[in-house]
Amino acid sequence: MAQVHIAIPAYNEGLRLPPYLPRLCTALAASSLPWRITIVDDGSREEDSLRMQECARLCGEQVRFHRLPVNVGKGGAVYAAWDLDDDSEWVGLLDADGSTPPQEVLRVLSLPRQEDPPDAFFVSLCS
Repeated sequence: MAQVHIAIPAYNEGLRLPPYLPRLCTALAASSLPWRITIVDDGSREEDSLRMQECARLCGEQVRFHRLPVNVGKGGAVYAAWDLDDDSEWVGLLDADGSTPPQEVLRVLSLPRQEDPPDAFFVSLCS
């Protein structure tokens, strides 16, 4: 099974990413999926950047942290994450606020592979 790369753009998310990322990593680690996460700090304040970087470090080797020197916007941060990847079959995008529960991430990533797979999946959670 090919590796899944999850990109998480983050701008000043030093308070919301640390509660979410460990839960996501724990869920992914308990699955049989090969995975990697790249946190892209989109030019955050120093305090937020340090919190996010420490959180990524504590989650282990499968989580990379990349800091952009200036804010380029969410789209620019996503492209930066994708540019860092060269070998994944699946590339996903998650918000740093934890709005997509880890179990939903696993559900989507575990969908049966098709001979002619779709180019994209979009998940919308309604409460």
